[in-house]
Amino acid sequence: DSTWFNEAWMSRIKTDVEDNWRLKMNNLKKILQKVVDYYKEVLTQDISYFPLPDVSLVAEHSEPAEMGRLLQLILGCAVRCEQQQEYIQIIMTMEESVQHVVMKAIQELMKKDNPTAFGTELSGDPEQQVKKLLEDLSELMSEKEALAQRCQELDLQVNVDLIHNPILFRHRVPHK
Repeated sequence: DSTWFNEAWMSRIKTDVEDNWRLKMNNLKKILQKVVDYYKEVLTQDISYFPLPDVSLVAEHSEPAEMGRLLQLILGCAVRCEQQQEYIQIIMTMEESVQHVVMKAIQELMKKDNPTAFGTELSGDPEQQVKKLLEDLSELMSEKEALAQRCQELDLQVNVDLIHNPILFRHRVPHK
């Protein structure tokens, strides 16, 4: 959301931090605070149930679990903002295993176990949209896997036919 994460805000993020973990931590604190504020003010969602990442561990040790939580929060913003279609399209172009991980992370963030999770006080429109998009993504991934399997089966059948009928081999048009 370029109106929320605008140039003025971006200018507060230092880019020349190199290996200085304290500067990295200050940047991560600013990012985390802006993301939390985005949930509250733009998405009007209470995320107090979600354990916030320890940015000092991310900055100093690149701690994977803490970094994962930060990325989860950012992903949640991406699939809920006005440009959600763009981000979902980008996710769809990723490797299948990455798509599964991203989808799982988003679903975990949107768990309904907690009554305050993801804007239950809202009319449900944006939440239902994201839920539907995640279901569509899952369905499309399943279809993609089924089609890939069918292509393999057809390739195998063509190869078997060519072995059993060499005349087909002479008339076969090569793949481009």
